[in-house]
Amino acid sequence: MKNCIAGFFTGKRLVGAGLRRFTHPALEVVVRGPRLERACTAMIDTGADLCRVDEALADALDMPRAGSVPSLLVTVPMDIETRRGAIVVPGENFALHGEFPVQPFRAADCPYDVLLGMDFIRHFELTVDAAKGRVTLAPR
Repeated sequence: MKNCIAGFFTGKRLVGAGLRRFTHPALEVVVRGPRLERACTAMIDTGADLCRVDEALADALDMPRAGSVPSLLVTVPMDIETRRGAIVVPGENFALHGEFPVQPFRAADCPYDVLLGMDFIRHFELTVDAAKGRVTLAPR
């Protein structure tokens, strides 16, 4: 594929007490608020409809509150606060602007600041080769 964006697999991390250690497909991104931005590692999550941003990161970047979105987490329906901002792929001509649900990932010992959901992934042809440890995204 030409013009591919190289992702990677993260190192093995303990996700929770008693859980097995896994590596995850990931991508380096930049999250932007109205005046500030921060580079971070985002997990590519094909099971998520929407991208999600860590709540502490959204606070640090002063991302404006935008409302809420209904969500179903572990079969429990709830409304989740959203914040306005952008998720940018550095060095590429791609940015996803919008309202992103926020959740306390880092406070819950999740090693990621961002989960990239299908709203992000649908803009790319995603190839994950777990056996070879390769992740590539080709813009559509």
